[in-house]
Amino acid sequence: MEAKEPRDAASREKPRVSRSRRSVAKVVLALAVLTFLVVSLSPSEPKRFGLSLSQCLNLLPLDDGQNTATLPMDSKAKRALGAMGRDAMPHLLSVLTPSSPLKQRIDKALRNSPLKSPPSHRSVFDSAMKSDLRRKAAGVAFHHLGGNANTALEDLMSILEENRGTTSRENSTCVTGAAIALAAIEPEGVDALAAHAEGTDTILRRAAMIGLGYARCPDDRHVTTLLSHTSDKDSLTRMLAIQSLGRAKRQPRRVVPALIGALKDSTMMAPVLAARSLGTLGEDASAALPELWRLSNSTNIMFSAEARSAIRKIEGEEAASK
Repeated sequence: MEAKEPRDAASREKPRVSRSRRSVAKVVLALAVLTFLVVSLSPSEPKRFGLSLSQCLNLLPLDDGQNTATLPMDSKAKRALGAMGRDAMPHLLSVLTPSSPLKQRIDKALRNSPLKSPPSHRSVFDSAMKSDLRRKAAGVAFHHLGGNANTALEDLMSILEENRGTTSRENSTCVTGAAIALAAIEPEGVDALAAHAEGTDTILRRAAMIGLGYARCPDDRHVTTLLSHTSDKDSLTRMLAIQSLGRAKRQPRRVVPALIGALKDSTMMAPVLAARSLGTLGEDASAALPELWRLSNSTNIMFSAEARSAIRKIEGEEAASK
């Protein structure tokens, strides 16, 4: 009789485990149904010239405007966004608005469901990158809405204010997208970015550096703001300011000396970004050529390649091949 007790105990545990699994399955099913209803009841995306808003976001170039090459599909996406106008606004703002804590818990429960195999680290990374790029694209899209972007000023500023001190990756990328969008609203949005650049919140300060790089015509005050942050104690803020200075083509006399100094920055990526920005300024950055030639002989392949690329843009294609 004693030998049978363990088997009896095990048999009593099985129904309990089975009930537990059924309960978890019911919860996951309910969450899945709720998510489906939320998605299905959401308003449909606007569509123009055969492109939906999501397709436009996938086609937009996501650099800070330094790359002037335009592909035919890029132009079509921009035209479609311009035609959407205000119809695109609610959808773009929803992309830039962080999920509620409840939504984040639902997403986490669905990801960790025992009914499906756990995602690989690679798939989690790819998913996060796609979400980050989509938020950045939403910010860029505001630059193709014309005057319609102005109506979103308060909403975009609220996204920044409500995420002060955030440590969430999702919230941080929403802030970055909103900062890029604010740069499309002049002068109010750009002035708001300049104010955040002088604040104490690191996330907002970094986002402001990125946003100012998207401003179409940064004036003296905004260039001064970027210049002051090329020596910021936060290395990432410093690098973002260096990158954004490549847009200040109207003020090369102010910008070039700061970028030459940044070529000697000890942070790994700072010289690369400085060389890239100098190349964007073209022949106006000729004063940087001696330092760029020095960098082109660096044993660091990344430094030398970027320096030679900048030299080609400043002196011509043949110069850097010597």
